[in-house]
Formats: sequence, C-alpha cells, structure tokens
Amino acid sequence: MSARRELLRRRQAQRAPAVLDGDGLVRRGGRWVAVSPLEQRVLVPLLVRPGSLVSRAELLDAACPGVESDETRALDRVVRRLRLRLAPLGVRVHTVRASGFLLDMGEPVKIVELARDLIRLSGHREHEIGIIFSGLRPGEKLYEELFDGAEERLPAAVDGVLLAASRPIDLGILRRVFDELAVACQHHDAEGLERLMTHVLPSYRGQTAHANNAQLQA
Repeated sequence: MSARRELLRRRQAQRAPAVLDGDGLVRRGGRWVAVSPLEQRVLVPLLVRPGSLVSRAELLDAACPGVESDETRALDRVVRRLRLRLAPLGVRVHTVRASGFLLDMGEPVKIVELARDLIRLSGHREHEIGIIFSGLRPGEKLYEELFDGAEERLPAAVDGVLLAASRPIDLGILRRVFDELAVACQHHDAEGLERLMTHVLPSYRGQTAHANNAQLQA
C-alpha cells in the first residue's frame, strides 16, 4: 500500500501545476523553491498563462514599471535565474526570439488518466470500476479554440509555440457596436446581440446556430 501511495504521489507531482504562495515560494507536487521579489514579479504573468507567449514588454513592465522596453538585459538575467531555480520542479521557461517567453510545465493532465491511475492504485481494474463519459453539457467544449479562422498563422522559433497575426477591427466600428450591444442588452434582445456579435466576429456561433444544428441532427 505504501508503494502505491508513493507512486501516486510521484505521478501527481509530475502533473501538478506550479503555484506561487504568499511567502515567495514556488510549490509543485510537494516540492518548493524560493524566489526573490523581483523574480516573483516576472514569474506571475508566466504562471497566469502557462504555455502561452508573454511578451518582453509585459514582463519588463511587471518587473520594472517605467523602464524603457529596449532595456532588457536585466530582464534576461532574471529569466536566467528563474530557469535555474525552477528546473528542480520540472518547470521550464522558453525564450521565443524577438517575442517573449513562455512557461512550460510539461504535458497537460488528462482527467481520464488520473481516474485510471486511481483505479489501478486501489487494486482494481478498469472493468471492475468503470469510467463513465457523460458527454458535453451545454456550453462545454472538448478543446480550446486558440485562433480565429480569419487569423494568419505565423512560423515560430520554438516548437509548440503557436503564433498568429490578429485581424484588427476599426476602433470606430467597435465603439458603435458596443453602443448597440448596450442597447440590445437593455432591451433583452438576444437575437440582436447574436446579430451584432456575428457582424464583428464572423466565426461567432451563438445559441441560435447551436439550436439549428441540434434540430438538423434530431
């Protein structure tokens, strides 16, 4: 039993996210490392968006507000120190050339694999304790849509990093649409809201589209 608990603890440690507590300690799976106040300010934006690109300008502003964005040597030194400190926790900080940095905590956790681990470690097999896939509930998705269909995909210098050029919307159009959205909300006009959203975001699919799909599939 103790061996099973230790195996479960190790697997959970490998899959657990890193957390920064109020004492300046980065904790992950029962292990911890101390980071300085300056390192904490740089680390927080990376922890908030693990696996996503955080620009140099954003990290520099978090570390040293008011410093010119081209003065990045200090930022590079802080990132190098963070790499050394976080390595024992299995957390890596990747540099995306001329863009910024991203935090890599390893492969994402699959809930079904955690369930299978628990079944095995309790001394049972999956056919004895079945796993039920209940399906999607309204509003849920199987995956996160990272890009809009109209965005242009760009090459990245680091494997696993996804870049795209956004499709800008004229500020005047946005202001007008926001005013119209406010009026539609005040009048509880759901169809008007969906029409406005579709006008600004052609890929948006609201409740009307989902209801029509459900009728076609019925």
